[in-house]
Amino acid sequence: KFWEIYHDDNDNKQDGDETDDEEQNKDVFTYESDFDENGIIYAIGSLYGVNDWRNPSTTGLVEIRTASRMGRASKSKDYIIGRDPGIDCYVNATENNWFSINFKKISIRPTNYTL
Repeated sequence: KFWEIYHDDNDNKQDGDETDDEEQNKDVFTYESDFDENGIIYAIGSLYGVNDWRNPSTTGLVEIRTASRMGRASKSKDYIIGRDPGIDCYVNATENNWFSINFKKISIRPTNYTL
């Protein structure tokens, strides 16, 4: 398994309440190959297989943040999670640079990842 998405079935859960993994409603995603349709980003972008895939950053389902600006010839930061191979997407070369993906209200437990 590569990712797990945990759905909060109890919005009234108090801080500190423990919930066993077996009791939680979860989806598990297993990596097969780059650009497969098994990952969490694909699931979110296709509304769990209901629609054709759209970049969830451009639709507002996730938020991409970067420590510095994107490179001069780079595509926008939305392309960090895009599915088009061969796209130039990079941040400026600065020390301590990073990017993050905010999954908003979706709780995830990554076990591995691929870029």
